[in-house]
Amino acid sequence: MNCLKDYIGLAGCGMDAPVSGRYINFLPGLPLESIDKMASQEKVNFAGVWSDVQDRTYSRMLMKLQQAMPNRMKSLSGSINLGRVVDVDTAPLSGRDFFGFKIQSGGASIFYSIYLQQVSFYSTESSGQFTIYVLDKFGNLLYKKSVTTGGVEWNTIIIEQRFSQDTIYVLCGIDSAPQKLVSMEVPTATNQDFCDCIKKCCSECDDVAVSAVTYNDDDFFVEGENTFGLTGVFSMQCTYERLLCDNREYFADVWSYLLASELLVERKFSSRLNFWKINTEETESLIKYYDQRFEEALEMAVRGITLDMSDCCIECQAPMQVVEFRA
Repeated sequence: MNCLKDYIGLAGCGMDAPVSGRYINFLPGLPLESIDKMASQEKVNFAGVWSDVQDRTYSRMLMKLQQAMPNRMKSLSGSINLGRVVDVDTAPLSGRDFFGFKIQSGGASIFYSIYLQQVSFYSTESSGQFTIYVLDKFGNLLYKKSVTTGGVEWNTIIIEQRFSQDTIYVLCGIDSAPQKLVSMEVPTATNQDFCDCIKKCCSECDDVAVSAVTYNDDDFFVEGENTFGLTGVFSMQCTYERLLCDNREYFADVWSYLLASELLVERKFSSRLNFWKINTEETESLIKYYDQRFEEALEMAVRGITLDMSDCCIECQAPMQVVEFRA
């Protein structure tokens, strides 16, 4: 999940003001007109261009931060699969309720991220609409995707999203007429598998759990024993993403400069013929300028970070250096 999306805004295009109060087109060489000229049939306007650029830049930002930090994250291998064992004999759930499961990673490390690979929903109707939601523990929407059922079968939705929250709720809501739902429990072995995964990194797995849950219009989560046919596959990761997301203001300059660089790359390779595409020398010069500003700002930001070296996600062994002296 891109926690920096729209943290930097576009001025003069009717979009909501960013919470940071910063605008990308206030930087030198990035007038709003040049962004609008990048739009094509695939990306109808500058809002579409801007959204795509932010998503690409976020992946680049995480990679650069990981490389710049002096300490590496431990690697957690293995996925947790809730399986597909269902009981088709059940009563309908209230049309106002959402159903699914909760993933709670515990608080052993502030660098945990939950990587949700896919979810599957067993539909008992030949046609219909449903929506997958991911919420945090406060009920805030993190992800949403609407799907048309493919028949009386398992409907798999590829998510491939990382969430830096320690607890997420993966829910399904039926958008069409209420249908009869199957029963499905979280397998007993799931929580042990989850704990074993956590112990590859940290010695404790307290408060680690996967459980069935429902959610209603009163913003109220209720834990139970039935996911009503919603299952999923996820894994745990140790990343610096939460450090970035919890300190957006601290990384604002870093983020701005990298966005500017990526936006200029988009401008350079735009399929639409425009002044900025023709004037490649100026564009190349600006890309180099913002890349340099980004590297300088990232170095300064990393210098100001003090990590808790007792956090179990951090590799505490410093890299070895061998210095050879010759007579």
